[in-house]
Amino acid sequence: MAANEERGEFELKLGPATYGLRPSWEAIQAFELGTGKSLMQLAGEADRGALALSSAAIIVTECMRAWGRALGNTSARGAQVENVTPMLMEAGIYLVQPRLALMLYMAATGGLTSSGEAKAAPAKEEASTENASKASPAPRSGGGRGNSGRRRQ
Repeated sequence: MAANEERGEFELKLGPATYGLRPSWEAIQAFELGTGKSLMQLAGEADRGALALSSAAIIVTECMRAWGRALGNTSARGAQVENVTPMLMEAGIYLVQPRLALMLYMAATGGLTSSGEAKAAPAKEEASTENASKASPAPRSGGGRGNSGRRRQ
């Protein structure tokens, strides 16, 4: 079963299989405890390409477990760091980090619910010409002079 990006899940191909990653609050709490680092620290490290293999393995394992719990996938639910680490090494930790950086960034900036699902994008308000006419008036030029009569610099 593939990850559902509309629910905030991310896919990660490790070896012949593709796994889902779901950054639920349980997963975040577990990987913060497992790495000894905060979500913000880990997101920053992943963004800089400086995430240690051991940290990446803990993050991936916990997010795989969360995905497995949500979908009833027993193999993902039982993921172990000892099995995930060599798969990450073979997949190329450098290639995995951008995906993890995006996932961690979304979790850190409130783009996901506590269950790890993506939040709906806020509706955009379109500026109408009526609203634009109610905006603050443009400053008067006054020939370059303010109320004091002195030339503005």
